[in-house]
Amino acid sequence: MGTNITIVQMFKGRNENWAATYYVYKNIDSGSISDSRLFLKYLGKKPYPTGKVTLYYDIGDGVTTVTPIYNDSESENGIYVLTGIGKREGESIDSKTTIKLQVYIGKASANIELKSVSYVLHPVVNAK
Repeated sequence: MGTNITIVQMFKGRNENWAATYYVYKNIDSGSISDSRLFLKYLGKKPYPTGKVTLYYDIGDGVTTVTPIYNDSESENGIYVLTGIGKREGESIDSKTTIKLQVYIGKASANIELKSVSYVLHPVVNAK
């Protein structure tokens, strides 16, 4: 993530084994969406899932497949921070958007529906 960004949208959802929070960041200078991060918390029984992460998401205009950036082979305390999800050209994400996620981590999988919970404007300076 670059400098001069703001969190503009936060989405949350959960199912029996997973909780998810998705942040969308906006570049203050250009006004465009610059990045996003997905935080997953595994609520199921140990051991925590490990392995390759694949993410499918749908915001109402078709499914996008992403192999997010996730550097740890094992999660710490069942928390996974996924970056590199990005945004497709022409996507529109606002407070009325519902995001449908399908996440695969190794052999574990989850379907999670995320709803907007707030529209926040907090500057994040020199974020990397």
